[in-house]
Amino acid sequence: MNYIFELMLSMIEQEKHRETLIFRKAEEYSAYMELALDCVNQKEFHEYDVVEINPYFRYHEIFKEFFANEEYKELKQNLLDILIHINFETERLSGMTKISFYQILIGEACQRGEFGVVVAQKWDVFTPVEEHIVTNALIESYITGDVLEICKRTIHNFFPNGNVYFHHYQKEEILVYTAVVKNNTRVKKMELLIELFLPLQYEIQVYWKNHFGIIDVDETMLLDQVELY
Repeated sequence: MNYIFELMLSMIEQEKHRETLIFRKAEEYSAYMELALDCVNQKEFHEYDVVEINPYFRYHEIFKEFFANEEYKELKQNLLDILIHINFETERLSGMTKISFYQILIGEACQRGEFGVVVAQKWDVFTPVEEHIVTNALIESYITGDVLEICKRTIHNFFPNGNVYFHHYQKEEILVYTAVVKNNTRVKKMELLIELFLPLQYEIQVYWKNHFGIIDVDETMLLDQVELY
């Protein structure tokens, strides 16, 4: 890990509070690296960690005179910390697309209850990566209108070893096989996906670890591992 933005994005992905990191100008640092780490391959950081950096690596024009003397050293270190956080947030937002802004707005709307009480109550079960998947899928469904295909693909993103079957012969129904053990978190995520993506006219049945039996498909007809349809 070399760059401040790598560290900050890693904290976001791990759902850690990046604003608690404390940046300090290192006494010794490489001219070719932004982070001045004891271990070059360090990847694990924690909230309230002090991170030493080379502030001149990318921000030379800002800090070239900042530490020219020893006066107010502690104050300057605190200002450095604030400026690094501000610079990161500015860079992050400047790199966003229109779709990224829409995703943030939709996520906030889901939390406020504008997509229903169920969504508002359970939205926090999603990780930031999963929120990105869901909000992006919602935008795509508005643009293309291909709700069934997007519903299927989104469920696959959450349960990659599972499968989704559409039943149109007698009734409009979706069968979802997740291929994972059922637990409270996974149930909440499935309920959210159903609430957000399943067309109103469709019924749905969810199968977890065990598949429902399909004639002539031996893998689904294992003794004590068959669910009834």
